Amino acid sequence: MKKIFWCVVLGTAFFLLGCSNEKHVEGQVVEIQSNEDIGVVSFIMQTEESEEIGILLTDETSVVSWMGKLQDSGGRLTAEDFENMYVSVLYRDSSARTLGKEDGTTVRAYNAQEVRISGGDTRED
Repeated sequence: MKKIFWCVVLGTAFFLLGCSNEKHVEGQVVEIQSNEDIGVVSFIMQTEESEEIGILLTDETSVVSWMGKLQDSGGRLTAEDFENMYVSVLYRDSSARTLGKEDGTTVRAYNAQEVRISGGDTRED
């Protein structure tokens, strides 16, 4: 009985520690970086606290839009899908990198797990 108890306790602890590095951030897209062949590969967003964060889109990133059609006919995300949009992003804090901006400066950047595009210019709940 003690073995089962400790297995449950340790399993719960490992689960909670593993999930603790997930972060959620909301804000407006202010800069988009794309590739002709792939489409949008990253963007920089400004949070509600006026902090700029880079978001990297990977093959594992789930992108959901409440604004209608999301991808072009080739299945690529276009700059128009993100331009001035309000987004909500889930990412892992452990994926921190840097991302170069158009003005030559850099920002912290993270691999996105999920991006939800919720509207333009202002937050739409």
